[in-house]
Amino acid sequence: FHGVQIPLISLWSKNSLGNGEFMDLLPIIDFLKKSKFDILQLLPLNDSGFDASPYNALSSTALHPIYLSLKNLPDMGLPLPNISHTEKRLDYKSILEKKTQFLKKYTKYYKKKVKNCANYYRFLETHIHLNDYCLYKVLKEKNNNKPWVEWPEELKHPSHQAKKHLSVLYDEELSHHMIIQFLCHLQLEQVKRYADKHNIYLKGDLPILVSPDSADVWANSEFFDLSQYVGSPPSRFDPEGQNWKFPCYKWPALEEN
Repeated sequence: FHGVQIPLISLWSKNSLGNGEFMDLLPIIDFLKKSKFDILQLLPLNDSGFDASPYNALSSTALHPIYLSLKNLPDMGLPLPNISHTEKRLDYKSILEKKTQFLKKYTKYYKKKVKNCANYYRFLETHIHLNDYCLYKVLKEKNNNKPWVEWPEELKHPSHQAKKHLSVLYDEELSHHMIIQFLCHLQLEQVKRYADKHNIYLKGDLPILVSPDSADVWANSEFFDLSQYVGSPPSRFDPEGQNWKFPCYKWPALEEN
């Protein structure tokens, strides 16, 4: 077997806006097929927020909205944001901000149509684990993107009942993030079908752990030890070792649950 490993963010084309997007994977699949390669491995596609590192994930399950191919969105009736990719290096923060602003307008425009879509309701049922992620994203925006440990006390460890109340209160904002995840899912699913058709194996890469400021840690803080960090020990190649600042698991708590 032969293949390539690439960060999707760098794989931009004439059809993408500012950075590599999901649909930019179709021509690279064609290239691999023509070159008689078998494998396309991608760096993590998890949402990492305003951190450009794909390994500092805000969620173990949510896809990054920056990879959504805006030109391929259904029922496009809005002007696309003005984002160029003529520079050798991309301005990650600026691109993400512009895409975020556009997607807020788009989901409002598309909301009525998607809610009449049976596929969307199936997605909600099979991706119920994204509920915590969507609520975390909303609360993070409401708190000026501060880490959750700096939020008001009542939002740091909300009860199940409190989460239900917040979900009703912020229903529209929650729908915004869920619709984005649905659209990301549809596009990546299309890429997967195309890869299967051409006998190209998509190989994923996952963050070893999640960020301490993530939906996973916020929603399940009882399973994480925030007093200790994970890293790599000193070695011949890296005499000082590395502190990745990812929290350790509380293995006994996980075993009991």
